[in-house]
Amino acid sequence: MSIDGVAGKTIIVTAGGNGIGLATARGLVANGAKVAIVDISADSVEKAVAELGSDNAFGVTADIGVLADVDRYFDACVDHFGRIDGLFNNAGITAPRVPLSELDLGFAEKLLAVNIMGTVRGMQRMIHHVRDHKQGGIILNTSSGTALQGAPHTGFYSATKSAIISLTKTAAIEAAPDGIRVNTILPGPTETPTLLAAPEDKKAFFLSIVPLGRFGKPEEIANLAVWLLSEQSSYVTGGVFAVDGGSST
Repeated sequence: MSIDGVAGKTIIVTAGGNGIGLATARGLVANGAKVAIVDISADSVEKAVAELGSDNAFGVTADIGVLADVDRYFDACVDHFGRIDGLFNNAGITAPRVPLSELDLGFAEKLLAVNIMGTVRGMQRMIHHVRDHKQGGIILNTSSGTALQGAPHTGFYSATKSAIISLTKTAAIEAAPDGIRVNTILPGPTETPTLLAAPEDKKAFFLSIVPLGRFGKPEEIANLAVWLLSEQSSYVTGGVFAVDGGSST
């Protein structure tokens, strides 16, 4: 994958230790960017930085469901690089498949903390950073194909991902005068560690809803993510991009 307009940029990638995040970090580095890998797993951070090389990557262990951690990772990345050009708000958690009537409200609060509040705080920090440095910037959020339709037994998770679409569109309007572009990608069932570790019946269900008849590869999502984080997409903001093999159609 060769994409112009990303060389020399510094990009934060949350959940960058594996899956879509790591694939995107690889694509960014391959095209000349430097990345900050943020992940809840210290082991994943260490392995990702070792693979990408310390000249290209910097790592921070953080839980985006804790707002103080969001501030801590952002401050650490600014201290290391001096300037941040883009934020890939990719971290999120899934939920057990249960009807809304059986939803554990305690876990629902965790979904809100990670999928919405952690994402919003990252966006806030990026917007203020750009305004302080008067430099322009890019925010890319990860939503989900389930945000576009009813999703039995995953309704609250889907609601958090729908919120990300709404937040993206609002931020794209509000931050445009500062030269900030904000977009969101909606991956479908993808061969991430979470999906690959799922029970066979769950994997079979997910596969059954994909018209292309296969799971996506992290690199296929990353191809679009890198483009949206580059200057090749310089006239694209407020966009909602499904990369899901047709499962949300």
